Amino acid sequence: MKTILVIEDDNVSRRFLSEMLKARDIKVEFAKNGQESMDYFSTNPIPNLVLMDLRLPDVNGIDLTEQLLRKHPTLNVIAQTAYVDANTQERCEAVGMKGFLAKPIKTDTLNTILDKFML
Repeated sequence: MKTILVIEDDNVSRRFLSEMLKARDIKVEFAKNGQESMDYFSTNPIPNLVLMDLRLPDVNGIDLTEQLLRKHPTLNVIAQTAYVDANTQERCEAVGMKGFLAKPIKTDTLNTILDKFML
């Protein structure tokens, strides 16, 4: 079974993504912050996809992605954020993220990402 790690500190966003993903045959794991994310990677197999919130309580999602990709260079990370500025998407791509989801996340946009990375 394919696995997605959702790194998201907001309860409503986690619940929303859980509902969107439960229709697929995908195992969904959650981490609420950078520390939980690092703990996940030290005790679990590498997920097929990571949905990374860019604003976490203890770390910037872009910085966390850089740390994770140093240890796991084949990891597929997709940014998700409600706070979009002119440079955000460029910065995400520059660190190696494979895509960008603007919140509120649209079902068809998420499905396109899933179809690309979860086959």
